[in-house]
Formats: sequence, structure tokens, C-alpha cells
Amino acid sequence: MHHGSALSVTVLLDLSYSMRLPLTLNKDDRGGPTRLDEAKTLLDRLLKSGRPDTEWSLLTFGGS
Repeated sequence: MHHGSALSVTVLLDLSYSMRLPLTLNKDDRGGPTRLDEAKTLLDRLLKSGRPDTEWSLLTFGGS
């Protein structure tokens, strides 16, 4: 059991064009997961691993 104040976490997620590119630039891996896919997977793990009293905020930004 945790005593004390809640943990406050802010996540900044890049939604720019570069995040839509594949994880690898290998021609054989085209159509595979993108950088954004990987970021979403990691974000899911982070959210699931947090304490029950964690306060989350998600900030996003993107390019034109």
C-alpha cells in the first residue's frame, strides 16, 4: 500500500508525420508497424503499470 500524495504524470505524444513512418527503413519491412504504433504500445504498457492513484495527462502535438 502506498501512503502519500497521488503521482501526477504528463505524457507528451508526437503525432507529426515522422511518427507515421515505419519503425525501420528496411524496404522488406514496408507495411509493418509505424513509430506511432510502437509509441501507442509503449503508452499502453505505461498506463497499465501505473499506480491506482496516478493522475494522468496526455499532451499531443503534430506537424502540418
